[in-house]
This record gives sequence, structure tokens and C-alpha cells, in this order.
Amino acid sequence: MATESISRAKHPAKAAPYKWIAIGIIVVIIIIAVAYVLVSNSANVANKEAPSIDTSYFSNTNSQTISTTSAGDIIFVSSGSCGGCGDSVTGVSDSAGLTWHQLMNGVCGPNLNVWYAEAPNILTNDVLTFTTSGGNGISIFTVKGSNGVVNKGSYSNGCSGGYSNVIPTITYTTTSSNNLLLTVLSYSGSSQITGANDGWTMINEGSLSGQNVLGTSDVASFYQTASTSGTYIFTPTMSAQSGGIIIIDLTT
Repeated sequence: MATESISRAKHPAKAAPYKWIAIGIIVVIIIIAVAYVLVSNSANVANKEAPSIDTSYFSNTNSQTISTTSAGDIIFVSSGSCGGCGDSVTGVSDSAGLTWHQLMNGVCGPNLNVWYAEAPNILTNDVLTFTTSGGNGISIFTVKGSNGVVNKGSYSNGCSGGYSNVIPTITYTTTSSNNLLLTVLSYSGSSQITGANDGWTMINEGSLSGQNVLGTSDVASFYQTASTSGTYIFTPTMSAQSGGIIIIDLTT
């Protein structure tokens, strides 16, 4: 027994290599785990689904009933006015009790007002009520697959988001991929907007007289999926007019 104790005391370093091997294995496992998390996160970012248009409506009265197909939709309400006559939508409420925020306040004529609200649940026959004198068409559309973050884009040159007697062009740069870009513009109504440059799809367009009907003041909405980061340009097909314009950038 005494001999065995003396032998262990003489060779205490024999266990040291096994200790460092165990530590090395643990370090390798940690590195692999961290790398897996980083690769997974990168793949999730690369494969994220872009938000998309869920439903759309057009109203020429002070109310509109809408429904959505998914929870977490963002509802947008936009309108123009007849160049200073003060008839844009200045308030929105609804029967579901959503909280409404004004994204763009009317500036320059024709004024452009944009409101939005996030619906945590699917909406069925939700009645929207607009505070307005009724002198404008109102574009309503819902977006699904978004996280509720709403960022105003850049504005065209002019009076704080307005343009005057030109065909407006708005340029916006997004820093991430698979975003949904929304363009909303009001215009004087001397001619209708029939489309836009490549990549943009019209949601709706119209006036107090109704959707796709020329009136005193019109509003139009478009969208494009930004599959990659970069600069996107919007130019509507229209005659030189005056109005307000905005690009909204949504991501998941």
C-alpha cells in the first residue's frame, strides 16, 4: 500500500494530458454550436418571406367594411384632397378598436394623408370610419407577413413630400432584401394614372367618383417586392400634375 502511494506521488502529471484533451473537446463543441447558430441565422435572413398585399378596397364615402386573411396585418388608409380644400382623411377609427397612427400628414396640394394600424387578429367585417368632408377617394389595403415596423421612405423633391406640375419620380434605397415597398401618391385629377415603370404593380386608384374614375382629386397605390437591397425608382404613368408622394418600406 505504501509503495502504491509513493508511485502515484512520483507521477502526478500522467493525468494532465487527459485533462487538456477534455478541455479541447469542450472548446470544439462550443465553436461548432456557435457556428451552427450563426449559419442558421444567416439562412433565416436570406430565406425570410417578404410581406405581401393581403386585401384591398377603395372607398368614396366616409366608411368602408374590410376583412383580412391573417393575423398581424397592417391596414393602410390613404387619401388626397383637391389642392387646399381641406378634405383629406384627418382621422380613422374602426369597429375592432385598433390604434391608428398618422404616417404622413397632408402637405402641399393636393394633400396626401396616410394612416396605418396593426391588427393582432384576423379581421372579419371590420367597419372603418373616416373623418373627412367626403371630397376625396380613399385607398385601403392590408399587408400580411410584416412585423409591424413601418418606416417612411424618402420623398420626391419639392415641398415636404409634394410635387408641382411635374411627373414625379421618387428614389428609395433599402438596405435589406425581401422587403415590400409601397408607394402612395395623390394628384390633381386632370388625368388618371394608368401604371408605373417596370416592377411596380398598382393596388388601386380613383377619386370621389369611384375606383378607376377620374375626379377632382385622386389617390393611387402601388407595390413592389424588393428581392435584393439597393435603389428602387418609382415613376407613374401620368401627365404633369401636382400632389404628394411617399414610399413605405416594410420587412418581416
